[in-house]
Amino acid sequence: SGARLAAWCFNGRFGKDILEIFPPPEQPPMLNTGTKTRVEQYLHFLKEDIPHWLPAGLVDATFESTLMETLLEVEKAQRDIFTCMYSDKSMVGLVHQNMQSDNALFWRDEAGGVQAGFIDWGKVKQDTFGWELACGFYAIQPPEMMAACDMQLLRIFIAEFEAEGGHRIGWETMLEHYRLCWCLLAVDVVDNPSIIWQSSIHTTPGQLRRVPSSEDPRIWHLPDVARGTLATVLNLAHLWKRLDMPGFFAEWRKAHPG
Repeated sequence: SGARLAAWCFNGRFGKDILEIFPPPEQPPMLNTGTKTRVEQYLHFLKEDIPHWLPAGLVDATFESTLMETLLEVEKAQRDIFTCMYSDKSMVGLVHQNMQSDNALFWRDEAGGVQAGFIDWGKVKQDTFGWELACGFYAIQPPEMMAACDMQLLRIFIAEFEAEGGHRIGWETMLEHYRLCWCLLAVDVVDNPSIIWQSSIHTTPGQLRRVPSSEDPRIWHLPDVARGTLATVLNLAHLWKRLDMPGFFAEWRKAHPG
């Protein structure tokens, strides 16, 4: 559905002037700051509150040092990242920036096939496709699910976008934008433990030690926002090494020194 929405703004299905009705994306008026303190808080949460939820060796010395070093550099580079992404017009179009399951509508068509669409159309805007996908995936729970499917979902987006009349999007371009969006999301996600600690009597500092896993009923019965916020914390931890975020950002910064 996200790929169709994006393609239809280029193939004329929404009319010739649709991209004039929705203004192009702009730099955010405010950027994330205080990253050092946020990363320290995030690492404390992983090591002291939910270490039993994480695979052995996931949060090790390398994880800790590269998370701090990389996100401190990302904080400085936020405007450069937005400029880079928004300058690539092939990756900008109509998106639903909250493309998560609680904003989805599912039904069966006349042939019995499952179709999907969106609700919460206030989130439709012009932005980079990487944002739509990263923001759509980052609250997937459990994190193993995102790890198993995010690369394939990126490829499905590319294929569906082209099939619906959109232009060709290169895989390397899509992957770069996806990782850049995760860089920006990371400097925000590392502050999420402060939200989680206030969400429930079961999630206050130290209490999650008593909860055996993220699939425990005490977690599943949290409000949607709290449960999603917790999922973002887990997903960041799981993808950091899998997508080699430190190595990727270091290479990107060399090519885009600002």
